[in-house]
Formats: sequence, structure tokens, C-alpha cells
Amino acid sequence: YELQPREQRATMHGRVGDALRARRKRGADVSWGAIATHFHAAGRLAAAIESYAAAADDSRERGSMTSGIEQLGTAIDLIGELGPDRAAPAREVDLRLKRGFLCVSTAGNADPRAEADYQRCLELVRAEGDGLQLVATLVALWGYHIARGDLAEADGLLDDILATRVTDDPVLLAENRTARGMVREPLHLIVQPVRVERFHGLRDPGVQHPLALAEDAAVGDLAD
Repeated sequence: YELQPREQRATMHGRVGDALRARRKRGADVSWGAIATHFHAAGRLAAAIESYAAAADDSRERGSMTSGIEQLGTAIDLIGELGPDRAAPAREVDLRLKRGFLCVSTAGNADPRAEADYQRCLELVRAEGDGLQLVATLVALWGYHIARGDLAEADGLLDDILATRVTDDPVLLAENRTARGMVREPLHLIVQPVRVERFHGLRDPGVQHPLALAEDAAVGDLAD
């Protein structure tokens, strides 16, 4: 194997990958991870990305979240190697949403890996996305920030959803307004006690209050 020229090895890996994928499609018990490894070694990046993503789906179904995270990470890294002419922002968003979900499943909503993936998804959809994918991604991110208690961020995402004009549909507009109520009501409950203390002179401005969230200008504006 080591004596073979690099081009010949790549060709061989590609043929093995094709053969294994064909067997898998015919019902044989062939690992997507093995298929992905061969396509990766062959330099067939697009096929490798799809195979690693499929392997991650299998890992998730088996309950092996750590393996799924690693496989999705490899797929995301390979997207970065495609080059700007072949880059696939929509596919990267899909893979990062899946990896973020697995990270939350294993380490909770405070996992910094999930936070980084979701932030990157927001950057990508705002720069490249449109239509249904943009809305679907914003809705997924809204759910993530609600679960974290990031109410101001969740409220801002509802504005992003409105800006797509998908809420021209009366049903979707009603859903957006319902979600807005879910966000705004807790914000009022947080902000109002602090304002009462200010009014009665009970709060020392130099002391950090447990409800310091109300000090944020954006949250204060939301509560007005």
C-alpha cells in the first residue's frame, strides 16, 4: 500500500468507497463511517461530507453522541476545504445545527461548543440564507435561546423572523405573536421588581442586584 503512488491510492479508496456505498444501498450492513473514511482518503470531499453526516445520524440513533459530534466535526471541517467556489453554507448550517443539538444533549444548553455552532449558524443564514431555511434556522435558534433563558436574544430572533415576511401568513403571524408573549411576559416579571425598588429608594446603585438583567438597555426597552 505504501509503495503505491498517491494518485493510485486515492483512486483505490474511491473505488472501495463506491463499492461499499453500493452494498449499503442494497441492504448490506456496511458502516457509513468506513465509507466516509475511504471517500476522505480519495479526496472526494463532497461524498465524504455526506457519508460522515450519515455516519453521525447512525451514531445518534445508537446513542453514541460523542462519535456523532466527532463525525459532524470532520464533515464541517471538510466543507471548509471545499473552497469558496464550492462552499455550501446551507449544508454547513444543517451540520452545525445537528452538532449543536448533540452537544446540548450531552452537556446541556451551556455547552460552549453548542453556543459557537449556533452563533455561526446565525451568521451564515443572515449572510447567505433566504426562504424556508432561514426561517427554520431562526426558529431552531429561538428554541435554543429560550431554553437558556436568553430572553432578549430570543426576542431579537422573532424580529428576524418577521423581517423574512414569512409571517405575512396569518397563521405564522399568530405563532410569532404567541412566541413574543412567551418572551415578553417573563421579561416584565424580571424588570418590574427592580424598578419598584428604584422608585422607593430601596436599591443601592453601587450594589450588584440579583436581577441586574434589568440594567441592560435592550431589556429595559423591551419591558416598556
